[in-house]
Formats: sequence, structure tokens, C-alpha cells
Amino acid sequence: MKILFEHHHLYYLPQFLPIIYKFNKNGSHDISVSINQNVPVNEKTLFYKECKSLKLNIIRSENEKERKQFIKSEKFDIIIAGNKGYLEAIAANNTCVVLVYHGIGLKKSYYNDISPRVDILAVEAPSRLPSLKGLSIHPIVSGFTKLDALFSDRKINDKETGAIHFEDNYPTFLYAPTFYPSSLEKTIPILAESKLKVNVLIKLHQFSWTKSKYRHHVRLIKSAEQRNINIKLVPESYYNIVPLYPIVDGLISDISSTMFEFLAVNKPIIQTDFYTLRKKHQLFPWLINKRLDFKRLGEVDFTIKANSPIEIERAIKQSLENSGEHDKNRLEAQNKFLYKVDGKASERLIEGILEYLKP
Repeated sequence: MKILFEHHHLYYLPQFLPIIYKFNKNGSHDISVSINQNVPVNEKTLFYKECKSLKLNIIRSENEKERKQFIKSEKFDIIIAGNKGYLEAIAANNTCVVLVYHGIGLKKSYYNDISPRVDILAVEAPSRLPSLKGLSIHPIVSGFTKLDALFSDRKINDKETGAIHFEDNYPTFLYAPTFYPSSLEKTIPILAESKLKVNVLIKLHQFSWTKSKYRHHVRLIKSAEQRNINIKLVPESYYNIVPLYPIVDGLISDISSTMFEFLAVNKPIIQTDFYTLRKKHQLFPWLINKRLDFKRLGEVDFTIKANSPIEIERAIKQSLENSGEHDKNRLEAQNKFLYKVDGKASERLIEGILEYLKP
């Protein structure tokens, strides 16, 4: 079968790679990857470099219009995408379109980004199914394919660990905020001045590197690095956050998917319940509320809450003093939000796709 993995952005690649590996292992499929030509040059460069190192067939073109036309003319049997985007422009009439959505956080886009052209939706857990009722789409409950990487033989290499090496052997927290609405602007000043004996590894959303309206995030963190040797920014080239989960002691996040993904390793999660809002959202808060999934937010009972920036240090201390405090809740939430964390989500998805395609 001819299969295309369509990327709107580089950060979709981590959830696709386990599926690609499994397809390659299962049989002789003709697999290609491609990325929107309108993304920033540095993003495309990283994508091409990574896919070349993995020996993947890359479809590229001089411009986006030509790329879409070429893909449609290839008449792929399956197109796997991470966003609804422009599926009608690339999918032939008989192409089976599979949506493996790029995030499982607290934004309503999970439900809104479903095109009528999507045939199959990869669903990370049965708890999602009631919210998908009424959609003319075939759901496959698979688990979250991105987390299959936790069971991979691929480890962080010396070059990568060198970029995130800390001088002090303190407990390390991973801070992974989303790009908007983000807790970053209010959190970084607190962490920069903190005297706690902890290291903080900061993994930014890709948009903080590539979109001008969020690039101040990078400047803010680099300034914090100068003031506190226990703060490190993960380099832009390190696009996959999952291999960091096993090597840290806890997570700090806001409404990012990482809050749910991190359940896979059953370690303390600190949830920041504050953000920096744009002026229009300060004036009209209902606009931002429309973007958030408050029902899902209300089901989060597995975190240590920091309701204001000054509570972050208290939350860190609390998680270190009693790391098992929410252990039972985290394990229950792992089952509820991630279904099965066993390295076989990609396998279940592929089995479901092939079953769907049977005459």
C-alpha cells in the first residue's frame, strides 16, 4: 500500500514515527512523508534532516500548491494526518484519511478539527468516545501512539544529554508550557530567582521558536539561564519531548498535552492554573473560554495545583516531599486518559485501519 504521513508541522512527527516503524515492520509498504512548504525554513530543515536520517521517502516541491497537486496525483491508499487542514486538496477519491490528532490537552480543537474528509479517527482512550457521538467518522481506540516511544530502544545520546547537562545533581523538573494561553511569562521570573535545590529543564512548544509573536518566550528563558545555572532550555532541534519523561523527576505544565502524556511515567505533575492573556481575551474572557475544554479540565484530579506564580515553589516542595501523594489518582487517570501504555498503540491503530479497509 502507498501511505503518506502528512505534516502541518515538525512536531507532528513524534506521534507518526511509531506508526511508520510498525508499518515498515509489518510488510512492504510504500511510505512517504511530507510537510507544508509554508512553514519556516528552520522547521523544514529540521524535518528534512530527521526524515533523511531515518531513510524516509520525502515528498517536497518548489511551492505548496505544486506539493498538494503532486500528492493528490499520487493517489495514496492511506493518508495519515495530524490536523484537518487541507485534506480535500491532497486526498484522492479512494484515499482512506486517518486523523491522528496532534494534541490531547485541554483545547476544544480536538473536536473542532475534524474534516468531513476524515474516514478514521485515532482515539487515545474510550473516555473520548461520548464527545465524538454524532460525527460521521470511524473511531479506533488505540492509546496515544506518541507514547510508544517510551518502549523504544532509542535512547537519548551523549550529544543530546550534553545540551541539557546540569552541574548540580539535584532533582530535575521538566517545565513544558503550551504556547497560548501560557503560564510561561509569569512562571519564568519565579524559577529564575528560586533558591530551591532543583534543576528545571524547559521544553518549549515549537511555535515559541518559529512564530514571531511567541519568540519572546525564548528570550525570556535565555535571560533566566544567565541568572540561574539550574535552568536549561532544551534546544530547538530536540523536537520530541517523550524521551525526556523518564529522565526527570516531575513535570510543571499548564493546559499542554504533556500534562496527560506524562501520566505514562506516573511521576508528580504540577499544574499551573494561571496564564498571560492577550488584551482581547482580557476584555472578552468568553473568547478564550470557547477554546478550552472545561469538562475535561474538571476531570483532572491527579495534579498538584499552583493557582498563582508564588505557589510554584510550594508545589515543587510538596511533590518532592511526597512524590506518591497522587499515585493512585495518576494510575487511574492513566487508564482513563491514555487507555493502555504498553508500546502497542501503533499496532492497535494499524490493525484497526486494515480491518476498516477490508472489502
